[in-house]
Amino acid sequence: MQTMRLSPRRALILATSTLALVSLACGAVVDIAPTSAPAHEEPAPEPTQVPTPTTVRSEEAPQKPDEPSPAPAVSATDIPTPPPPANWQSVPDLPRQINDLVVDPNDPQTVYAGTGLSGAGSGVYKSEDGGLTWSKAANGLPSEDVRALGFSHTDPVTLYAAVGHRGDLFASTDGAQSWARVGSYGLTGFEARLAVAPSDGNVLFVTEDVRAVYRSLDGGRNWLEVGEGLPKDDNDTVKSQSLAIDPTNANVIYVGTGWRASNGNGVYKSTDCGETWSPANRGMIDYGITALAVNPLDSQVIYAGGANGELFKSTDAGENWTDLTAALPTGDSFHQRMLDIVLDPNAPETVYLLHEHAGVLVSHDGGAGWRLLGKPSEIEYPSFTALTVLFGPRPVVVAGIRDEGGWRYALE
Repeated sequence: MQTMRLSPRRALILATSTLALVSLACGAVVDIAPTSAPAHEEPAPEPTQVPTPTTVRSEEAPQKPDEPSPAPAVSATDIPTPPPPANWQSVPDLPRQINDLVVDPNDPQTVYAGTGLSGAGSGVYKSEDGGLTWSKAANGLPSEDVRALGFSHTDPVTLYAAVGHRGDLFASTDGAQSWARVGSYGLTGFEARLAVAPSDGNVLFVTEDVRAVYRSLDGGRNWLEVGEGLPKDDNDTVKSQSLAIDPTNANVIYVGTGWRASNGNGVYKSTDCGETWSPANRGMIDYGITALAVNPLDSQVIYAGGANGELFKSTDAGENWTDLTAALPTGDSFHQRMLDIVLDPNAPETVYLLHEHAGVLVSHDGGAGWRLLGKPSEIEYPSFTALTVLFGPRPVVVAGIRDEGGWRYALE
């Protein structure tokens, strides 16, 4: 075999070419492009990116493979409402007519119901497990309707009950284990509201819708009708249907005028514990007011519900009112009352409303936006009667529906 001899120049060129081919071959084996396209596709013009389980935009930090993808941002308009109606649970331990509901101020899991309609199913019922189960707690009460309930915040804590149609007031200081009659305020109407001054447990007010406003200064033993300055109808009768007391000043009282779905004269206010009253109704001068609540941490802020589903708010202790009705997702509310307003005592920007037919609504921003919890799906056209809320890490709504008893809704 003959050996081909190359000049030094040609040998150098051949060695260099061979080295380049080896380098390309090795690169094809070990240098794998992170996002190289298949051989039959044109490569993308964008810079290559490190592959991850999810697509990572070039301006975002890459995720680790074992981390879940972040949830996309959701605007307030994207949040679905109402929640599944299956969240409503019937409470089988209660009678069909719930007139009032109150929570023990010392135990947020204990709630009481005042019940009865024309004597049927009458009494006080108590739950100590957040409204899941109930038992009757009416030892010492007559077999008459318990029309309204109210708690004092003094020591000992006293639970009051307005019972029957003679205006009898009963009291319990042992968690409704026993009751004793303490006094009577007189003639009654169709619906009653009872309020105890948070700052003075001896100051009690009762409003009877087609009768009068009554006051006691000695824990319910003695009563006086107080109505000087309140509007009267053609029969010289005061028509009032809601009541609230300033949480820090027992001399400041608010009354909502009107009767049921009829027109009224807005809110009236007393600064001398009910001796005299004057209009506090600028912005609601001819509305019937069926529900009232004062912010427990800022008594300048008051909410008022109307006889046709309206909602008003004052931030100056009733001097002026702003109509918030347009923000409510309740639809046409003609002759559908706003029956109750409940504020979270620790975060009073959280507001619960009870609409007579639409059901329960909640706002977490002082009434600017609302979520409709609604009503049980089993009842086509409910007529709600009472509301309370057990506040905690997971709030629980307890409500009464006419002829359908008690219902419970545990929020997520």
